[in-house]
Parts: sequence; C-alpha cells; structure tokens
Amino acid sequence: MLFNKLAATVLSAIAAVNAVSLPSIEQAREHVARGLIPQAFADALDPALEKRADYMCHMACGLAIYGAWECGPEAGPFDSACLCAGDSSFSQQIAACNDCGWCLYQSYYGYLAGPLDTCGLPITPTGTQCAETATTLTPTIGPFQTYTPTSV
Repeated sequence: MLFNKLAATVLSAIAAVNAVSLPSIEQAREHVARGLIPQAFADALDPALEKRADYMCHMACGLAIYGAWECGPEAGPFDSACLCAGDSSFSQQIAACNDCGWCLYQSYYGYLAGPLDTCGLPITPTGTQCAETATTLTPTIGPFQTYTPTSV
C-alpha cells in the first residue's frame, strides 16, 4: 500500500514536470527586458552559450587553474619554471582542458589566458568541441578577461 502511494506521488511529480514547457529564448529575452525574470534564466535557455561541457572538462580546466595558482597568485605573474614544467599540475591538465575548452570558454579562460601565455601556449582553446557556438564569446570572469598575449 505504501509503495502504491509513493509510486503515485512520483508519477504525479514527473507528469507535472513534463507538462511545463520552457519559453523560447526570444520570449525569455523579452521577459528579462520587462524585468520579469533574471538574465541568468534567459542565458540558461540560450543555445549559443556554453552548456555542453562534461564533468571531465570541468575537472581538467579547474585543476589547470588551481595548478597555475601553485606557481603564482591568481592574477600573476607566474613562475614559468614552475608553471610550464612537464610535471606541473598545470601542464598535466591543460591539454585536456584546451581540447574541450570552448565549452567552458566564458567561465574558465579568464583565469587561464595569463598562465597559457606564460608557457607560450595559445590563449584560446585548441579543440573543436563547442567551437561553433563559442568562438564569438569572451571570458566573463577572472583576472584575464581582456588579456592581450605578450607575444603579439
């Protein structure tokens, strides 16, 4: 009997969630303009924004950021001998991060551009996953949001 009540409750909840339809991105933007919903809600519906990174990508890029901080303060300068050594925490993660990095570009590369440049690496991701929707975006957080490479 208890199982039947629990099953009915769960099925009702699933049906209620499935019955809710999400607004289009255009509707969401209109609602933001009218002050009805926060911008973050509209951003969550925007297919052009990064949303497709898997856990391993978050892990690689996050560990690369922490690895960079082992070799200098968040905003640099970084000890290049420490940072760029083949066995450094940064070096061990950055290839995997760069491979999937377009999926996280806005959120992570504002922290990675400086360390990447310190090691003579490109300051944008090198992989193609998510590139079709992310290459027009710019980092929105971190000390290197508007970073200009030193080699330019």
